[in-house]
Amino acid sequence: MSSTTKKSASAVGKKNPDFFRTLPKVEAHSHLDGALRPELVLRLAKEQGHPLAEKSLEEIAKIVVVSSARDSLKEVLDAFFTIYPLLKVPAAMEEAAYEACRQANNDHALYFETRFAPSLMAGERFGMDEILDGALKGLARGRKDFGVSSGVIITMLRDHPLKENEAMFQLACRYKDKGVVGLDLANHESASSFDDYADFYREAKRQGLFTTVHAGEVYPSPDLPAVLRVGIDRIGHGVFLPKYPDLLQEVAWRKIPIEVNLTSNVRTAAVKSYQEHPLPKFLELGIPVILNTDDYGIFGIDLTHEYQAAAKELQLSPAELCRIARNGIDTLFCSDERKTECRRLFDQQSAGLCF
Repeated sequence: MSSTTKKSASAVGKKNPDFFRTLPKVEAHSHLDGALRPELVLRLAKEQGHPLAEKSLEEIAKIVVVSSARDSLKEVLDAFFTIYPLLKVPAAMEEAAYEACRQANNDHALYFETRFAPSLMAGERFGMDEILDGALKGLARGRKDFGVSSGVIITMLRDHPLKENEAMFQLACRYKDKGVVGLDLANHESASSFDDYADFYREAKRQGLFTTVHAGEVYPSPDLPAVLRVGIDRIGHGVFLPKYPDLLQEVAWRKIPIEVNLTSNVRTAAVKSYQEHPLPKFLELGIPVILNTDDYGIFGIDLTHEYQAAAKELQLSPAELCRIARNGIDTLFCSDERKTECRRLFDQQSAGLCF
């Protein structure tokens, strides 16, 4: 990358401190159960009489916020187990989804997709349908109050029983016209084979759902060939795709978008530093990318932070950031009409910012 590009990237924040915040954005990879700020965790704990209510905000932050790099993905996932018990009530899911809309508005997001596994919150009191209904209600409130449109992606879990995942797949299909836009599969790629879920993915596409999958997040990444065979719409993370040159070239040739999560990949030790992230390689190959937070509550970040990191740590220029933000609209799991509206709003709101 040229010195001119580097200079423009490092100078953009100084010339216009509001550039990163006010740049219109979209987000495609954000886990709702990873989006709770310590303040919301404390509030829900008090409402539910949970033992966390006895702790201070600072103590809760130490438990649920991963503010520095860890040795593995597993260490980061452990933080979620503190949060799950608080989300087993539809009203809590509604509040979490509503706050996600507030955060999206703060980041000047035109549209965002939030994802979660309803089976993790369902239990004796409330079923998966009720949990999902709670989240959808919160998103509807947020859309009304903040004007931010959104969609839900149902996330299956590799390390959970196939029967449980089949139930979530069926739930996604039932709600495909009620706010659910896509199907996902997450957790460590060594837990089970993607081939076990391939039929769910094929049927989801037949039903009109979009598809994504956590793949290439760890190494080795045995699922990648099977993921490409089902005609996946997007790939979550894809950090280790460069380890498989033939697959990387196929992704580039097919223009399969990659959901990039810079800070998440550093904090989970997928990469040792921002500078080692393959985002520049993806851009060089013409692979569509979209910047995301993954779990902004867990990592104590926001979408604006990720654009700042791309500029500061990877020396991306303002023009490159604008292209990423606008082109990200093409990767969204929504109607063509919604995408057209997002482009119109982007061009309107980015006037004077992008050049």
